[in-house]
Amino acid sequence: YNAAGGYGSLALPFQCFVHARRPSGQGIASVEGYESLRADGLIAARAVSSRSTPGSYFDRNLVLNQAAAGVVRLDWSNGAPLLLVEGASANVVRNPRGEGAVAGTVGGGGALPANWGRYATGGLACDVVGFGYENGIPYCDIRWYGATTATAAATFFPEPSAQIAAAAGQVWTVSCFVRLVAGTLGAPIARTINAIEYNAAGNYLIGTGVALSPGAAGLATQRPSYTRTLTNAATACVGMTLAFSYPAGVAVDFTLRIGAPQIEQAAAASSVMLPPRGSPGVAARSGETITIPATLPGGYGIGAIEYASLAMVQGQVTDAD
Repeated sequence: YNAAGGYGSLALPFQCFVHARRPSGQGIASVEGYESLRADGLIAARAVSSRSTPGSYFDRNLVLNQAAAGVVRLDWSNGAPLLLVEGASANVVRNPRGEGAVAGTVGGGGALPANWGRYATGGLACDVVGFGYENGIPYCDIRWYGATTATAAATFFPEPSAQIAAAAGQVWTVSCFVRLVAGTLGAPIARTINAIEYNAAGNYLIGTGVALSPGAAGLATQRPSYTRTLTNAATACVGMTLAFSYPAGVAVDFTLRIGAPQIEQAAAASSVMLPPRGSPGVAARSGETITIPATLPGGYGIGAIEYASLAMVQGQVTDAD
């Protein structure tokens, strides 16, 4: 054995051993097993969207991409491939790409992106320390630091308070990507993402939010959001803040990576909407429906088709998705 002669049975002439391995490719184009057409298979590849504008999605590597009008989006932001179908919406933040930033101390040579603003009160200073893209998400790194001399605020907002027209009774959702890239948050009195109501002059009326705890995980995995129904009869504008407040007599030093802030008149945060590079402005996405054919061209042989059963095309996408 393993030195000379044969191995097997004389009753089975021509017996041999065969190493069977999986193919290195992706199989035969346009062919799948029966009942296997799911969101990550031929349904997504051959379905058609009625969307008349580009739309964003995250690929399996959690990189932000743009799909052209009419192209179905297969989104992995929840860890599994899902057909992304959305209603119409618009991001009224004019500069979600954070363009125009200058590194340095804000007010001392450095500058926040166009239209962005910040509060750094009670002894705090604020620097722009970097900007760029992480996994396709445009961002700006902002540092707050100093020893607080009174109750202090470290606050970010992507638009001035009198910029975005709104009215009582409307439902608005604010969101952005944010992660901690340096320092520690320490023990702030509060740390929240907020939707704020302002009057026509941009004066604060009322605002609410939810707690946020940005960590060191990838930017694409950290997108807090908050939805508010506007209630004040004098409300004429709406805005968004990321707010951290600290007591007097503490040392503060932390840097946040803030990406793609979004304010939309909607009941939940939708996919990222960005204007073209170098052209700040409101970015809108049209609504869409998805058409899935009952028969799919292709398969084995010229002129063949693959038939989709009801199990393949029903119950795969729901309102909850």
